[in-house]
Amino acid sequence: LSVAHFVAPQLRWLCLDEALFEFCSFMQMQTDFTIEGENLKKLRRNFETSAFVRVPEVHGDPSPDILVQSYVGGYHLADLLAPEQTEGMLQNPQIRKLISLELGRSFCKMLFVDNFTHLDMHPGNIKIRFLNDPTKKRGIIPDWIWDKLPSLSSSGLDNPDNSDQIRWRVPLPVLGLVDMMEARWASFTGSAAFELVLLDVGMVLHMSSQAKKTMLGACSAAVQGHSAEAGEELLSGHAKRGRVGGIANPAGFIDDMGSLLVCAVRWGDAWSRFFDSYDKYEHSGTAEYLSIATQLFSRYQVRMDPEIYCACAAVALVEGSLRSCYADTNIARCALPYLLPNMSWLHHLTS
Repeated sequence: LSVAHFVAPQLRWLCLDEALFEFCSFMQMQTDFTIEGENLKKLRRNFETSAFVRVPEVHGDPSPDILVQSYVGGYHLADLLAPEQTEGMLQNPQIRKLISLELGRSFCKMLFVDNFTHLDMHPGNIKIRFLNDPTKKRGIIPDWIWDKLPSLSSSGLDNPDNSDQIRWRVPLPVLGLVDMMEARWASFTGSAAFELVLLDVGMVLHMSSQAKKTMLGACSAAVQGHSAEAGEELLSGHAKRGRVGGIANPAGFIDDMGSLLVCAVRWGDAWSRFFDSYDKYEHSGTAEYLSIATQLFSRYQVRMDPEIYCACAAVALVEGSLRSCYADTNIARCALPYLLPNMSWLHHLTS
């Protein structure tokens, strides 16, 4: 790393040394079942009142080499999404949407509320446990009606000029409330009764209070469309941790990073500053935004907090699971109950 920094000084701002240390720490977690056992117990406590999320129970005292946990039935999400799966379980788009949104909300609860985030939520580590016969389940409403209904959204969350689909736009708090109530109603009526089972909790992220405050503040401002506030939150948070170098243009960092974050979580008219075409902007995910962000941090000589980087990488991974289940899922929409001011009570609707 010293040679790399000498040859290319801009690499110093990518925090490769800290990233390597974090990687080694996470790999060590994966090789010790004592750590995974404790992680399972804590995650189970965090979701003990949830109506949709289950975590296997740990039996006995784990050792570094042995972990005994309860078996929870169900279907691995990876298997349900396989191309050859042509019948039954996940063919109804309404059920796929509910599962995708609930998975996103469970991740956002870990990240923004519990500060104990599962870092390996790919489809192989997620099971879907249907509480009734899934092959006989219909949607919440008849499919022929659902297909004709306008899509529910909120002003600012999507392209206002998109005329491909009729949309009903409601205030952000109303959208978050409707999403939560839809999941509760589906479970109550049995039209989409399921549980998400989270497995392999060897790698988890526990952010420092300052890093969590910075990420929560920046994301909350961005989802409301306040780019300047989002950029300022990122800059001040990194400055408080001594991660800002001789930055010559702090206003430029605030403007660029704030605008990028807004584009990432909702419709942003500044997309052309970061993407060559609208199609690329529309289909980019967290991984692409994280790549652009690292370039901006390097340009403005700000060392990205490795905890925030790990959190963004985890978002990118779970976002892939969400979109593979239901393509129109927006991780920002899942996070509304945790990011909107004075609306944290929303997430209790799923408990």
